Amino acid sequence: MSARADPRVRSHARGAHRTGLFAEWRALAVAGVAFFAAGSPDVVFRTGAFVCVVVLVTRLLHIRMDAANLLAIALTLWYVLSQAWAADRATTGLSIQNQLAVLAVFLAVRTTVTTRRSLQIVGWGYVTGCVYAALLIFRQNPSTGFRSELSFDRIVYAGVNINYVAYALTAGLAVIVLLGAASTRRSYRVWLLVCTGLLLVAVWYSETRGALLAVGMMAGWIVVYRIAPALLVRVVWGAVAVSAAAIATGVADALLRTTDAGSAARATGDLAGRLTIWPEARQIFGEHLIEGVGAGGFRAINTWGVGAHDVILELGTGLGIVGIVLFLGVVVSSLTSTHWAHSVRLRPLLVGTFLLSCAPLYLSGHWELSPAGWIVLALFSCMALLFEPPPGPPSTEAPGPAA
Repeated sequence: MSARADPRVRSHARGAHRTGLFAEWRALAVAGVAFFAAGSPDVVFRTGAFVCVVVLVTRLLHIRMDAANLLAIALTLWYVLSQAWAADRATTGLSIQNQLAVLAVFLAVRTTVTTRRSLQIVGWGYVTGCVYAALLIFRQNPSTGFRSELSFDRIVYAGVNINYVAYALTAGLAVIVLLGAASTRRSYRVWLLVCTGLLLVAVWYSETRGALLAVGMMAGWIVVYRIAPALLVRVVWGAVAVSAAAIATGVADALLRTTDAGSAARATGDLAGRLTIWPEARQIFGEHLIEGVGAGGFRAINTWGVGAHDVILELGTGLGIVGIVLFLGVVVSSLTSTHWAHSVRLRPLLVGTFLLSCAPLYLSGHWELSPAGWIVLALFSCMALLFEPPPGPPSTEAPGPAA
């Protein structure tokens, strides 16, 4: 008997179709949140977080209690607990609200993205939002031409810090690499190339040095990683760890000061104030080594009234060593949740792309509470979906009678 004639097969097909539509609804909802992450982070912190909570409620029994999710929850609880010893309760309270929002986003992405198709839906939602943000950059700065050198005359972007937007677009380029690995269709690749071109021009227009450095390192990685993928990705891990430690301890300050002073790209002599802020951040971190002064508290108590502009120092001053360990645990577990045996070339490509595209963002900005940063990390944590062959078309024949 054929599937067309068997009512049981038709009923099963209708049920599977309804289930697929419901799963796509979740992916589309999360993709809508991802769309706003690059250019409108406040929308994600407010409405987007609520949408993600609704998505999570519909899949409470399917939330994975793996290392990445558990560590993200533990980090958020540490944020909340830091209110008990906060130097400035209002500032810490705002940091807690933002962390709760990005936790909801992180969990929603990782819970919703369970197939290659849902990964593509959410990934395209983020990339589309990046393209829209890039177009707004061009529209809001019509007199800005393509300049061969960086200058102090920065462009503007509708109420959002241009550095944040540039960082989000850089992360969007990393997501494009992820999406490129998700499909081999020619038309799909053409659209990705178009998006890549738009984002590259927008990042250059932004004149954000951290973003430009990240783009350059990511492009170099895509070219050279094939030489020895497994070895080179370990080198990248080591280089990122050494760089983070050098900035946090001050070992790299002299080199960075010399490099900045000799740069033709908006040289200030102190990395736009970072080399002035970091010593005070190190001092406060050392005085509150274990627990910090409360999440985000450094902004309220330092001389300049700004954040540390480095993930280790920002988390160290606010949440102490405990916060640093938990945050690094989230990142590392998100990128190492699958065995190295999976996809000898693809996995190192994606891990290296994430590390090199995001390391400058974490080490020179406030990317630890970025909705875009948490969305991109969640997407890359689902890279194992690309290592499995796509499922074949379902059979339309009903099983034959038993012999």
